Amino acid sequence: MLSFTDQFLAARKAGVPLIGIESSDPGATMKTLLKECCDKPHPSPLVLWNSASGMTGYNPAGEKIAAAINDTGEAMLPIAFLAKIISSVVPKHSIVGMQGASDWLDNSIVKQAIWNLRDDFKRTSRTLVLLSDVIQLP
Repeated sequence: MLSFTDQFLAARKAGVPLIGIESSDPGATMKTLLKECCDKPHPSPLVLWNSASGMTGYNPAGEKIAAAINDTGEAMLPIAFLAKIISSVVPKHSIVGMQGASDWLDNSIVKQAIWNLRDDFKRTSRTLVLLSDVIQLP
């Protein structure tokens, strides 16, 4: 059986743009992805969003994205977050985590906003990681 990181790398290699991960510690999960899965020597930008504090960068490239997206200094609702990450502020090959994703998946607008990322993220080798304790994808 493949390890978590091997499964994630295989999905990224296949160009999977939307990945759901069950985790009770999203910060540790993102650190694992940074340590084990980001391309070296040129690591993929890695960021994590949550509805209370916005974006957090997990490497220098991720910190630049977080600063650009958090420029208002206000917490952002998921629809605004999802609209911003489709922009050029989030470059090719980025990994974007969405903490507490299952809290929002019953909202039809949020589900549509996530789906709208699919083709653009696939084309630009970006990945949205939906993180939650328990996740049931639509």
